[in-house]
Amino acid sequence: MGDQQQQMQGMSVGGDLKLPPGFRFHPSDEEIITFYLTPKVHKKNFTCTFIGEVDLNRTEPWELPGKAKIGEKEWYFFYHKDHKYRMATRMNRATKDGYWKATGKDKEIYISTKEVVLPVLVDEWVVCRVFHKTRGVKKALSPPPCNNGMTDNDIHNNSNHVLPPLQFPMLPDFTMDPAESYYSTIGMSSSLMLPVIPPIVASMVNAPVVPPISLYHQMSIGTIGANGFIDAPESGPSFMVPQKDVGMSLDQINATDISSMVSVALGPMATMDMDDIWKPSSIDMALEKKSRILVVGATGYLGRHVVTASARLGHPTFALVRDTAPSDAAKAALLKSCHDAGVALLKGDVDDHASLVSAIKLVDVVISTLGVPHILEQTKLVAAIKEAGNVKRFIPSEFGLDADLLEALEPIRSMITATKAAIRRAVEAVGVPYTCSPRHPPVDDEAFVVLGDGETKLSFADEADIATYTVLAAGDPRAENKTLNIKPPANTLSHNELLVLWEKKTGKTFRRLHVAEDDVVRQIQGFDACELVSLNRARDVHQGGTHPSTGVDATELYPDVKYTTVDEYLDRIMASEKSKILVVGATGYLGRHVVAASARLGHPTFALVRDTSPSDTAKAELLKSFQDAGVTLVKGDLGDHGSLVSAAKAADVVISTVGVRQVADQTRLIDAIKEAGNIKRFFPSEFGLDTDRSDAVEPTKSLIINTKASIRRAIEAAGVPYTYVWTGYFFGYGLPGIGQVLSFSPPIDKAVVLGDGNANVAYVDEGDIATYTVLAAGDPRAENKTLYVRPPANTVSHNELLELWEKKTGNTFQRVHLSEDAVLKQTQEASVPLDSILLSIGHAVHINGEHAKLEMDPASGVDATELYPDVKYTTVDDYLNRLL
Repeated sequence: MGDQQQQMQGMSVGGDLKLPPGFRFHPSDEEIITFYLTPKVHKKNFTCTFIGEVDLNRTEPWELPGKAKIGEKEWYFFYHKDHKYRMATRMNRATKDGYWKATGKDKEIYISTKEVVLPVLVDEWVVCRVFHKTRGVKKALSPPPCNNGMTDNDIHNNSNHVLPPLQFPMLPDFTMDPAESYYSTIGMSSSLMLPVIPPIVASMVNAPVVPPISLYHQMSIGTIGANGFIDAPESGPSFMVPQKDVGMSLDQINATDISSMVSVALGPMATMDMDDIWKPSSIDMALEKKSRILVVGATGYLGRHVVTASARLGHPTFALVRDTAPSDAAKAALLKSCHDAGVALLKGDVDDHASLVSAIKLVDVVISTLGVPHILEQTKLVAAIKEAGNVKRFIPSEFGLDADLLEALEPIRSMITATKAAIRRAVEAVGVPYTCSPRHPPVDDEAFVVLGDGETKLSFADEADIATYTVLAAGDPRAENKTLNIKPPANTLSHNELLVLWEKKTGKTFRRLHVAEDDVVRQIQGFDACELVSLNRARDVHQGGTHPSTGVDATELYPDVKYTTVDEYLDRIMASEKSKILVVGATGYLGRHVVAASARLGHPTFALVRDTSPSDTAKAELLKSFQDAGVTLVKGDLGDHGSLVSAAKAADVVISTVGVRQVADQTRLIDAIKEAGNIKRFFPSEFGLDTDRSDAVEPTKSLIINTKASIRRAIEAAGVPYTYVWTGYFFGYGLPGIGQVLSFSPPIDKAVVLGDGNANVAYVDEGDIATYTVLAAGDPRAENKTLYVRPPANTVSHNELLELWEKKTGNTFQRVHLSEDAVLKQTQEASVPLDSILLSIGHAVHINGEHAKLEMDPASGVDATELYPDVKYTTVDDYLNRLL
């Protein structure tokens, strides 16, 4: 009663200011702009009795009520907007412990009496309305049984591990979402939040009344203070947790220990705000059988490979990073790629013991990939692992020569081997299970100086393979407390053998400059620290041959891993060199795609054209598009030998896309290539059925198959390096009619099917053919072989293709099947030569099943989609969607 009398006397706000009962400061949007914001814009020292001034970038949401002049659940402030970047318009939304989340939509404010839009104020002052958003109960439900006697640290074994109803008051929901602040270390899915049931409602629905226990106290992220706001928790790794329905079921919750940091209702989720480009990812820790892996040094040279391998192999993966939103664009892009792969980013540092312990408590395995300057700091990591007490395996940053067996010179001895050995002893002293992963130097392509006689056997390993083997060993008891040796058998060869291999690939001969050991030791004194490390390591390996076989062999433990060989790596180097490409038939149907792909992929591109300034408007526009893309137009003709030789001398690779009528004329091109003497690869115009294996009937047999076969023999006789390209049906020919051979538009009510329609047929987009062809231009893996372009998703039968189209259109088409005899008869009687060719090709594919029967011989062929798996090719489904 006394409280009510005090309220009747007046509500005190802002010190001495008192308002009579029932009065609130609740202005409309129009009034805010007219009477408060406009004066503030025109006069910065303008003050208002009811609206305070605050810097939102220096203020956390729970601090705002104390800074307000008036209000109970709604507060108003002036704020001068801060920009994220100088000379930019994007607002800075970061605070010390989190960030403000942009929500809602902009709207125009009208003057009610005049129905005109209020003027836009160009100054950066704004009025902020901060309010306590309450969440009502849509439906009162009985909560699952929960333990009334639960404490902060334990749950009775007989109780169900289910959260009780939330204590009132709930965490205030400001415009800033506290669940996504840096103070959060764990969150809960909105779909798992139990209904908020006050005692009075619980009694109405016969629900048990549970003693209130703070959800935030259970979650170990802070406690509720007297003012009803969450207090700052102790420091720990920063999880940015969205309230999305990605949590566990109740059965999964029952299997989770609420007493641990990650105990509440779902596994940890990581998301960060980088101008709204990040989306939340989650890791279900309750059901995950694989090890939960924390990578320290995740953004480093090797660390990024380990993170990628861990995520790819299905491990719940965590990356410890100092800054989750770095200003460095490259690092930001790297973190985004980690996040997109499902990796949880933890904010922490090796110098912050609490953050290390908190992060380590989330995982089973810790992999350190710290660089040389930070190796000794791993003692802090070891101490944190010991305190956390839950890590099943620690893999320290070694990944090099064996620290206990190498007799290195200075500075390697002090900087690396002695330091790594000290870390080994520290790990062993605290009894932490470990696996050490020495690796051997990565492949170096510039090897002209030979240390010693060059006969010492060396081992090489690809960085991604190192990461894969390391992650595989993370939970393998066979590698516990042992050294994991990563030295793939195919990658053990001497320096001399490596040079011979490179000479064979490049066709060049290199002079060896042998350096004796004494000379190497003398040279060490004249280099900087980085060069000292490299030269000293090279001396130990090339001259000392220090590659002991101790512990366990990675390739024997995991024989199914297809590691990258030295030979393959050298092929990559060859392929990465941009060839100068000459396209013959550049303005033709396929040629224009090849020109475009060559220019797009960064190759110096030349297009052989008969007329550089054609009168035909369409061709003139095409040539202009070539020039705009940086393509050089070379005037020449297949009938002009001199022009062909000159054009060939300007290039490294010649790709011919001439049409059927000019296939035989390619003998002139072969002669010019042979005379030029500099061409490293020739792609004759094939791009269709396998010339040496096709049983196509006439007229395709004589016009195309036999002619192309004769060109093959001429190329081989001339000794010109080549690549033949086999492709399926061009999209532009095979799909407009939905597989019908003679139709270039979709069926209306009937579809003509050659044979039974069950033979699988390959279809390929013309642009993709061009891309794969250009990629193979400098790839030694495709030299003197056939490149098969047959994307797996584009192999369908005619019946399947029609069913797909029917599903997309909602129509049903009658199938009109033509027997083989009928097809052969129409082929012979067709009045249009092109129809005869198309029918004979259709007979080979749809009736003889040449696409379906095709088997690639690895000795003479390579698959384009396997060589270049990163190419996102156009699918049949994509193309059909275009036709709708």
